[in-house]
Amino acid sequence: MFCLRCGTKVEENTEFCPHCGANIKEELSRYNYPTTDEKKIKESPTHEEQYNYSLKYSYAKDSEDLKKLLHINDKFLSSISPKEEEYLKAYVGVNYEKIKSNSFSFPTFLLGPFYLFYRKEYLLGIIDAIICSVFILQPEYYFLIGLIFGILFRIVYINKARRKIGNILIKYDNLSHDEKIEKCRKKGGTNIILPIILFIIMLFVLCIQIVKDETTNNLVENEPLTEDKTFKEKNLSYTIPKNFYLGYDGSTTNSAYKNYYSTDNYCHILVTTSYNATYYDDEFDYINNLVLYNEKDKSNIPITEININNETWQQVKITGSYEISNSYILKKKNDYYEIETSSNPENQEICKADFEKVINSLTYNK
Repeated sequence: MFCLRCGTKVEENTEFCPHCGANIKEELSRYNYPTTDEKKIKESPTHEEQYNYSLKYSYAKDSEDLKKLLHINDKFLSSISPKEEEYLKAYVGVNYEKIKSNSFSFPTFLLGPFYLFYRKEYLLGIIDAIICSVFILQPEYYFLIGLIFGILFRIVYINKARRKIGNILIKYDNLSHDEKIEKCRKKGGTNIILPIILFIIMLFVLCIQIVKDETTNNLVENEPLTEDKTFKEKNLSYTIPKNFYLGYDGSTTNSAYKNYYSTDNYCHILVTTSYNATYYDDEFDYINNLVLYNEKDKSNIPITEININNETWQQVKITGSYEISNSYILKKKNDYYEIETSSNPENQEICKADFEKVINSLTYNK
């Protein structure tokens, strides 16, 4: 009797294939191979049939039951024959004993997608990289992702190695034992080139972004802009008119990143972005916590809606004895964008045209 997934010869009434871990009865049922007895195959399938079947269903059950995979994986590793272990050791290559014996992969936890690419786990590496890029600004989730992939690595990697080895043994059945070992070694092993290339690409992109940010946001403070200049904060772009000075305010109150612009006529523009600010319920909660400063303001100053370039912003105007300010707030998911324009009452008309240019330039790029 043969395992229909990998072609390994198994004894009658065997529940799991000792080579690839397949459930024999489930595979017979899936393959729908004709039988004369419930426990006995009428005739053994050919190697070509076994190989085609293994290609079609080798990944079919991997995600059905994680506990079953754990059970099969441990059973396989404890019952593997010396000859079968030769194939697995050739496939895994470097640090075979560590990978075999350690249920948690610290290299995967620490290096993430770089180690997965090094181990030729390209699909898992791409998934890890995408997830990490999404949660890069949330360290607690990033740590959890590392734990999950560190636990999953041995399960996924060993089972993939079993499938690949099974396919090699079927496809190259006519080769000698040493030749099969060499095939396993070439199919598995590691790939140091791709992680290095990816690291260089990421480093290059990071350097470009740093240079771009330095050029865009860190202008010389004592020199005014000689022309209108467009800036960008995440998905929001805005234009600051010429003659404004850039004054960077490094405060991070409530996780807010601020850029401050002003002119000699006391026209002031403050750009504040709060990313992943889940501690605010909505724009109104944000306004009450950051824009309006006292109970009188909260009760007497209205909040109005204003449409700017097809986006609905909340506007708050505060008129005081020494300053008139307008705050415009846009919420996108859990990100908050705030543009505040302010000046003293005497220069309100002087600043008006510049303020309108800034507000009309506000563009959210989805």
